[in-house]
Amino acid sequence: MRGNNFEAAKWIYQYSPHSYSGDDIMLMIQWALTAGNFELAEVFLPRGRKLLGFAVGCPHLDVLKMVIEAGILRFDEAGAAETVELLVPHGRLDLMQRVFQLYSPPRPRRDGDVNWKSYWYPAIKAACTRGDLVIVRWLIEHHYGREICRGNREDVEHDHFLCIAAEEGHVDVMQYLFDQGADDQYPDSLLRAVRKGQLNAVKWLLEHHLYTELWEGERVIEEAARNGRLEILKLLHGLDSSVGKKPLARSVETSEWWSRSCYTLDVAASNGHLDIVQWLQLIRPKTCSSNAMDDAAANGQLEVVKWLHANRSEGCTERHGRSCIKWSP
Repeated sequence: MRGNNFEAAKWIYQYSPHSYSGDDIMLMIQWALTAGNFELAEVFLPRGRKLLGFAVGCPHLDVLKMVIEAGILRFDEAGAAETVELLVPHGRLDLMQRVFQLYSPPRPRRDGDVNWKSYWYPAIKAACTRGDLVIVRWLIEHHYGREICRGNREDVEHDHFLCIAAEEGHVDVMQYLFDQGADDQYPDSLLRAVRKGQLNAVKWLLEHHLYTELWEGERVIEEAARNGRLEILKLLHGLDSSVGKKPLARSVETSEWWSRSCYTLDVAASNGHLDIVQWLQLIRPKTCSSNAMDDAAANGQLEVVKWLHANRSEGCTERHGRSCIKWSP
């Protein structure tokens, strides 16, 4: 089943002497439906049962459509809420709205009622990941979305929507969240965008937030070096050096980031990013220590070791002396 070998699964089920429990049967049917294989699901189906009895909660679009058309969600509020969430990756706002209308307008929640916000929150996250601004807007402008955004401002434990959109580089979604006041967790958003190399998202974040919100700005520089994000490093260095083009306060802040990032070249060397090592040698040569060759040698970064050996004087420590000798030309 794990390999989606449907014919093998069908043959084993039909000819194996093994007996299957009700839970086994349910899992096999849901597996087939999740893959959109209705024919195989019918093979597993117990006599007298219908596929609809197993279909709610399966994420395949054809199954979701079948459930909606059958009309069974009007009797299953939890299933309706889950279906709204599962439709997000398919971009089917029309079906989401159709399902939600079954329970609209929402009534005041009482003990034992379905908590729609527990489905609404991951739905917004999925829409931010997908970069689907139309669905993000519909979800957030609903009163469930408003309540979630208000709660997010006091919650530092969970991924916030700006972080997710920034990590995926969806600047239009980021701008919408900013306009709605749902753009908190700026430091983590910036770090995630840097790690994923989302240059446009990094630019947007630097333009729309105070640099003083980032308590450890040097982490941004070191994360860019660690992940091989040369264009982002150039952007950050440009902010530092273009005092005449940027507000003075921002130039001062980024200058402090660079002055505190003592291990940038070491980090780049350790991870084998020779282009960044060479660039830093030109603009920040003092950010190198003997750790650069130590860590590059320990991680098998031969080209970096060769370059450091030829262009730097720090060498390596006794701790990795043998590795440096092994890798040096």
